[in-house]
Amino acid sequence: MFKTVKKSLPKEGGEYSMLDSIRKKASIIIIVVVIAFALTIVLDWGMNVLGIRSQGEMQPVGKINDQEITYQTYHNAIQKVYMEYKNQVQDKEITEQEMENIREQAWNNLINEYIFADIIKENDIRVSDNELVQFIKFSPPQEVRQIEQFQTDGKFDFQKYLSFIQSPQSAQFIQQMEYVFRGSLPQDKIYYRFFTTVNTTDEEIRQYYHLKNDKVQVKYLKYGTDKISNDEINISDDEIQKYYTDNKENYKKAEQVDLAVYKIFKRATPSDIMNAQKRIQEIYGMLQKNEQTFEEVARYYSEDKVTADKGGDLGFLSQNTFRIKELEEKAFALEEGQVTEPLKNKNRWYIFKCEEKRKNDENEEIHLRQIVVKEEASEETIDSLNNYMKNIVDEIHQNKYSVAVAEEKLNIKFLEAGKVNRNHNGFIPQVGILQGASMFIGSAKKGDISKRFYENEQGYYILAANEIEKESYKPLDQVQESIKLVLTNKKKLAILENRMNGLKANVSNASNLSEIDGNTPVDSTTLFGRMDFIPNVGRNNTFVAKSFQTEINSITGPFQSENAFYIIQVTDKVVASDEEYLANKEKVEQEYAQYLKNIRFQNWFMSIRDQYEIVDNRSVYFY
Repeated sequence: MFKTVKKSLPKEGGEYSMLDSIRKKASIIIIVVVIAFALTIVLDWGMNVLGIRSQGEMQPVGKINDQEITYQTYHNAIQKVYMEYKNQVQDKEITEQEMENIREQAWNNLINEYIFADIIKENDIRVSDNELVQFIKFSPPQEVRQIEQFQTDGKFDFQKYLSFIQSPQSAQFIQQMEYVFRGSLPQDKIYYRFFTTVNTTDEEIRQYYHLKNDKVQVKYLKYGTDKISNDEINISDDEIQKYYTDNKENYKKAEQVDLAVYKIFKRATPSDIMNAQKRIQEIYGMLQKNEQTFEEVARYYSEDKVTADKGGDLGFLSQNTFRIKELEEKAFALEEGQVTEPLKNKNRWYIFKCEEKRKNDENEEIHLRQIVVKEEASEETIDSLNNYMKNIVDEIHQNKYSVAVAEEKLNIKFLEAGKVNRNHNGFIPQVGILQGASMFIGSAKKGDISKRFYENEQGYYILAANEIEKESYKPLDQVQESIKLVLTNKKKLAILENRMNGLKANVSNASNLSEIDGNTPVDSTTLFGRMDFIPNVGRNNTFVAKSFQTEINSITGPFQSENAFYIIQVTDKVVASDEEYLANKEKVEQEYAQYLKNIRFQNWFMSIRDQYEIVDNRSVYFY
């Protein structure tokens, strides 16, 4: 939740300390470091993190050998990966495919954590207190090195770091670092015990260097299906019917649940709004006293997660790009060094500072910083909403209310949410992602109401199943347009292939692409490597492979790749020289050796994982 100025304001005469900044960053540091040292936390199997066996009688989500993975354990793992990903993408909406990837990563994390715990135990891997001290003192992770208070002129300053960790104020920070290293060091020891050395040959290192550094440039003729008019293609009803019959399984419609939802939003109460107003005024008072810089106050007190860590920095803005139009006039009226009074827009309070003004192409630009305080639900409000929803759910199920009776007795209203597949991926229309809702949707019968409430960033939800729509096939009239597109593309590729056959003779006799086909423009690439994205072509393995296989000035094609045919002529090749290779050989050798170690470690671990009996029952609840 938001940081409250009431609790956080320094005492009279106090200073904004390095420790304040580190404490503010602590949770972020731990999240990032735990990601960097992957697979570090071994969960308490069979018991959720709250110590509640509320799912104890349910079928486990899975097993590793004879060890059960409970629904709650898997749910917690998903929540952890979800929150880590949300911290990376900020306010970007998470897609259905990304949510599926999150669930898969959470599952693999659980499996790997369990196996690593076994390996560590079997090999008697231990970490001494002295080792922890040495790592904390001399090997802080990169994320810690990047903390501004540990840097001088933009570079990590070991003496600043050492002075801090030797001070009494560092106790909490060191405890957090100890937690991270106790998780990561045993796995690091395994890595270095079995994969300390790797044998490489000069030829392997040379090939690796060329793989990364050789480049090629080509001219090309592209014949895409988009260049053929749909008017040239005729798709009959019989062809559509035949394709539908031959591929009917592709159009199977899964069993669906028609959902209704009772929801309440996480909105600020009048008291919350008054507290926000009080916080912004207290912050403004701090700025007026000039005891701390605007940047320091923004870092610690601003509630905008995107700009707070940058000291509220918005960079240079012009009037046409200022994102809050309602406040633009007051912000641009500032002189350099001036600060606005608290300004309100919707449910947020702002204080702006003008750092600098400049002219750019006759337009005035200003360098702004901001402090933001949000009018949002407080912790007390959230606790109240939690209790309210719990009481609603309890009363519904204790009295066995139907939706209609619950609406009448409890004065609530269930709204239509829409139809969701039994094997849905967590996304619900009108609601969004609800972690854990898959279990209810996967097993609900007509008239059922969820036995718990669900939560996301916007609010709280109770689900009900209005109707159950059985598995069926989509009728032809619903899918015939998509079938027509598939068949149209097939016919376009066939037309292109015929045209390519007519150009083959020209290709064999041509010295440049313009001699092959005077009606198609010749495009060209810049120099690209084997792993590069090529503008207007994409990451096209066939195109790249053909380009590197073709001699300079030679012409290759036509060949098909996805929905296009290409004819290419190599115009330039850059092969990394022996001098460059020899000059960088030591660095390349180290990089290649590390690459091989990682590959072998991964293969070794997967070979061990294959020896475990892993039972996956997730489809019961999540798919």
